[in-house]
Formats: sequence, structure tokens, C-alpha cells
Amino acid sequence: MAVGRQFSGFTLRRKIATGGMAEIYLASQQTAEGLRPCVIKMMRPESLRDPRALKLFLGEARLASQLENPHIVRIFDRDRVDNYHFIAMEYVTGETLYHIIHQAVQEQRRVEPGEAAAMILQVCEGLSYAHELRDPHGQPLHIVHRDITPANLILTYSGQLKILDFGIALARNRSLEVPKGKALGKFGYMSPEQCRSESMDLRTDIFSLGVVFWELLTGRSLFAGGSLKDLVESIIRGEIEPPSRYNAAVSPLLDTAILRSLERRPGDRFQSCRELALAIEEAFVDGGLASCEDLTDMLVELFGKRRRRLVLKGDVGAELDLEAMLFDDLDAEPPEQPTRSKQPKPGLHLSRLTTILLLVVVAVLAVGAGTILSVKLFGHTPHREQTPTSSYGSLVVDSSPRSARVFVDGQDSGRDTPARLGGIRMHALHEIRISKDGFEDWTGRVRLDQEMRRIYAQLRAVKPGITAP
Repeated sequence: MAVGRQFSGFTLRRKIATGGMAEIYLASQQTAEGLRPCVIKMMRPESLRDPRALKLFLGEARLASQLENPHIVRIFDRDRVDNYHFIAMEYVTGETLYHIIHQAVQEQRRVEPGEAAAMILQVCEGLSYAHELRDPHGQPLHIVHRDITPANLILTYSGQLKILDFGIALARNRSLEVPKGKALGKFGYMSPEQCRSESMDLRTDIFSLGVVFWELLTGRSLFAGGSLKDLVESIIRGEIEPPSRYNAAVSPLLDTAILRSLERRPGDRFQSCRELALAIEEAFVDGGLASCEDLTDMLVELFGKRRRRLVLKGDVGAELDLEAMLFDDLDAEPPEQPTRSKQPKPGLHLSRLTTILLLVVVAVLAVGAGTILSVKLFGHTPHREQTPTSSYGSLVVDSSPRSARVFVDGQDSGRDTPARLGGIRMHALHEIRISKDGFEDWTGRVRLDQEMRRIYAQLRAVKPGITAP
């Protein structure tokens, strides 16, 4: 749909992002008080050929429109124009926790325990509301978000934390038809039961929130792996170090609260977000929790006053390719069954992101229609000449941070992550190396046993004074 189009009181101002299933626009709505900025998530007409896509999109709209809480992004309209289904939601002027973690590392400015705790407490409040919500007849809805990640949590420049995207949320009155063996969500933040596609309840959100809390305090990835199998194995194995190992300012009480939220068995975790919140507050009984004003100051310190002005005006960012961001989808290969062998943790997921506020809003708003939908992936430049036989397949390679050079079997592919490399010989073992200045090289070996396989690497930043190998 063209920018400038007017419908149902909305005017499309500019396109924020494009994905295989949806397009995201910054828009304005005419109200009695005047024009107000908003975000329009619009399902593309061709996506109607996939009944799962439409079911997810409409299910997200119905569920999220029931949620009225200051810590949940508000959906205020859902409708159809021509052959386009759309959702209208509030425009959030802030930065995601994903962006905050990376920017803090880049600026060498640690997120203090009191700041991290103040943000997590607000998430607990929003999740408690969703978890305890009842229908008009007083029956619990049993809502489970299932996709609590740093990218789905945004801190406004007024110090208020908001939860985005209930696209794959579970509820009593909402069923999601997911193929057997598939898992919904982002693997690095899934609970063990979520990785195994077992039954889930609100305690799965508590686990995911514990991962986010741990990463805020340490600036590191809690779960990482050279492959999806390694990552899932790391989650299920559940050998978690206390965040105080990487941040000496974390108190023993806070360590205990975070580690309890990350217990492998749901019964050993906090049984509600309210319990988690009480444990966090107990860790700060002597003071130290950041106020909303403190959180605002933290954002300005990290991102600068000019950035804040641009965000408030809605002038941040260029159009984004959603499909270059979303890896966890219905067509992704299911997690392999974990083995008992141990794998080392690759380490940091730190980078300077392109300073795009709406990257986050877009990614999380698109998760409902994009996170679990098929990925077209980055365009195609062959690594070798493609042959018409089935003896060759493709590798889809991504990394954090991105723009890292990919080498296959010692040869420069000529591509930077994210990249799709064709002409890879199947049923043979290949050595993959991913290299980026300022980070240690990542290497792994992969056997291509199907026509396409995905590889995701977390790159470890080189410490000052140490030369990358």
C-alpha cells in the first residue's frame, strides 16, 4: 500500500519495514484531539494464501485488543481496507532492551543492577496482568506470552517499560496450529519445556524473563551455540552461572532470585511474576532501585539527546527488511534432540547496532505475523556455481553482530552476514569460519544433509589489548 494513502482515519506516513507476510508503517490518526502518531501493521494480500498466517494475525489482534495495561503496547483498532487486514497500535517512543544491552556494551557503560531490576519489575507488572486476565464470565484466559525477549521489551524515554507482541501468545480461547516438532519463539530465550514442545504455562514466561534479566546485568548471551542443536542443548542442560560472576555489583539475593527464575523444572521456579517481583524488591530493600527519571537519564546517557529528539518525532530509522531479522519460523528445522556432550559457550552477542529505534518496534510487532512464518532470506548470491542436481544445497548464515565475512572450506564467500550461500555440496563436511574486526573468529563444521541449513554464530568481542586470532 502506498505511503500517503488515507483510510479509516489513518494516513500512512512512511514504511518502516517489509516482511514476507506483513508491512509496518508509521502513520497518523485523526482524533478529536488532533493527529496522533501510531503504527500500522498490515498483512499483505498474498499472505492470505497461507491460512496459518491469517489465523495468527487475526488471533493476535483479538487477544492483544483485550489487554489494557500501561506496561503492554495498546492495540486500538483492527480492520480491513481493500484486501488488506491491519492492526493499529500506539507508537512507542523508546529503545528496546535488545538495543540497550548492545549500546551499553558499545559505550562501555554497564546497566546497573538497580536499573535492570527497575525495568524487570515493570515487565513483571505487565505479565502479571496478562497471566491473571479473565474473560467477561470470570474464567481465567491463561495467557502465556511465549516470546519474552529483549527485542519485545521497550523502554520509553519517560522511563516506562512496555511489552510488545502477543503474536504467538497462548490463551485458553486461542489455538495455534503448529506442525509437530516445531517450536514457537526465539530459541535463545525459550524455556526447556518450550524447546521440547511440551505443555507450557506462565512459568515459561518467567524463565524467558530470567534470561533477559541475566543478559541485562552481564551484557552477554546466556545461551548460545554454534548450531541450533548446541543452543537447545545448552538450555535443556541448564548449567547457569550466577550473573555476579560477570558483574560484581550483583548482590547474592539478586543472584538467587535470577537463578531461581531459570530453574530447569517449572515447579522449581517462581510460580508467578508477583513472586519474582517480591524477590527482586527484597534484594533492594536497602535502596538502589532506579526511578523512572533515572531510567530516562540512562537512555539519554546511552543514546544522546539528539537521538531522543528524533525518536519523539518518529524520524528514526530507514526501511528494514524483516526477513533478514527473523529466523525462528514455521519452516525452520526443528531442534535436534540434545546429546549429553558439553559444548563451550561462544560468548558475547555484543555489537553497535544501526541506530534504528523502530527496528525494535517493527521486529516485535511483526513477530506475530513474521516470527513463525516462512523466511525468504536475504536475497541470493551463489557461493559456487549452482548445479541443477540435488547434490548441492544452501547454507543460510547469520551472526551477532552482523556484517561478518563468511568463509567456506577456507575460501572467502564474498558475502557478509546475513547471507545465503548456494552451491554447497551435500553429504560432505564443510568448515565454516565467520570473521569480523574486533571479534574473535567463529569456526564450526557442518554437514549439509538437506537442501538448506541455517547457521547462527554469536561472536565474542576481543578484549582491549588482545589481538583477534
